[in-house]
Amino acid sequence: MSPLAILAIVFIIATIIGIPLFVAVGITTAVGIYMIDIPYTLIAQTSYGSLTPFPLLTIPLFVLAGRLMEVGGMAKRMIGIATTLVGAYRGSMGLVTVFACALFAALSGSGPATTAAIGSVTVPAMKRDGYDVPFAAGITAAGGALGSLIPPSNLLIIYGLVSDTSIPRLFLAGILPGILITGLLMITTYIIARKRSYGGGGDPFTWAPFLKAAWDGKWSIGAPVLILGGIYGGAFTPSEAAGVAVFYSLFVGLFIYRELTLKKIIEALRFTALLTGILIIIAPTLAFGQLTAFYDVPTAVQEGIT
Repeated sequence: MSPLAILAIVFIIATIIGIPLFVAVGITTAVGIYMIDIPYTLIAQTSYGSLTPFPLLTIPLFVLAGRLMEVGGMAKRMIGIATTLVGAYRGSMGLVTVFACALFAALSGSGPATTAAIGSVTVPAMKRDGYDVPFAAGITAAGGALGSLIPPSNLLIIYGLVSDTSIPRLFLAGILPGILITGLLMITTYIIARKRSYGGGGDPFTWAPFLKAAWDGKWSIGAPVLILGGIYGGAFTPSEAAGVAVFYSLFVGLFIYRELTLKKIIEALRFTALLTGILIIIAPTLAFGQLTAFYDVPTAVQEGIT
């Protein structure tokens, strides 16, 4: 049996019996290193090196900023602005959910954080408007996934670190697809909601409520302008932008909206620690990537395809 087949079997068995993914990858890497007699220090060196890049700090900071914006009142003001725009249309709360997810994704860079922040407000509202719960949850989950594409996406940051690609350029590349997917999600939501007669009981658009909501949420709107404008304008790096986002959300939540409390800040820190713990998978994955080079996996895959 070839070494590659043995590694594949080890990984599949480890995954099937319920071993955590990062441990399964680590075990597979250790077996592969044993078979070709490479020092096990490769795992330690690669794992340590994978967790030391400064840009990696960007991810927990953006997640923390997003959570602070949620508990500090910025997320609900974004939803308020969106509601005044489309409240009278069929599927209005669904449209609001997708639009608000796109806005919040531009602040947190995290799909789970976006889903949690927006869904906690919009899903109960959709249930009150007569939406089916699976449909409401599906809209929120799909909208939350925009956090994985719209900059400052955490996945783009990880990809940039692993592939040694410019993170600002990846952010620029994610803007247009993010806008297109947001539009397609809103169109799909509207069509389904129209067929099922969901929503549409809100007030028609008028300038007075919109301007009032926009004025109340001006600090929320200013967040993506400051963060993304600062990155693309060269004022600060993505890592610095993440720090600015945390400071901005703390300042607005404590001194402008005055909805942040010590308890909410501690809860936001706990949420961030739990969510960003997934970064541990980077360490064994990079070591496994080096191992594939020793086994010349790309060539084996190419030969298998051709």
